[in-house]
Amino acid sequence: MLRHRWTALVGLWLFCALSSHALGQTLAFLDENGAPTSTYVEKTRVYVQVTDPAANVSPDKDMIEVRLSTALGGDVELVTLTETGAATGIFRGDVALGQKAGALQLGVLETDVVHAPPYGRDTISADYDNGAATATASLVRRSSSGWWRR
Repeated sequence: MLRHRWTALVGLWLFCALSSHALGQTLAFLDENGAPTSTYVEKTRVYVQVTDPAANVSPDKDMIEVRLSTALGGDVELVTLTETGAATGIFRGDVALGQKAGALQLGVLETDVVHAPPYGRDTISADYDNGAATATASLVRRSSSGWWRR
């Protein structure tokens, strides 16, 4: 009986130790003012924020990477995020958006559109720490009047 209790206790401890790294991790898309968003205008910038206290590994500003990808554009960019201050556990970074072209554009997340029915715009996906935190955003275009359209 005592052996079963110890086995259960060790199992619980191991579960908590392994899952504690994932606790507290969040990933969000931000607008240029730092407010949460779920849409971006074509040919602008994508701003990303990760909160992960466990990634604060030094007394200085640390850096992490987030994987951004586009569904239609088929592009993948690893974006480096820098901690906002010493020991904050909050990391921010950004990357330019560009339309898919013939030549690969390094450091630019390439997007695309569907020009035939059913028409559609790209979706941007973000992945941190192998899926520990994810987020998605939609692409919109700016009309000639300056208003956004899907």
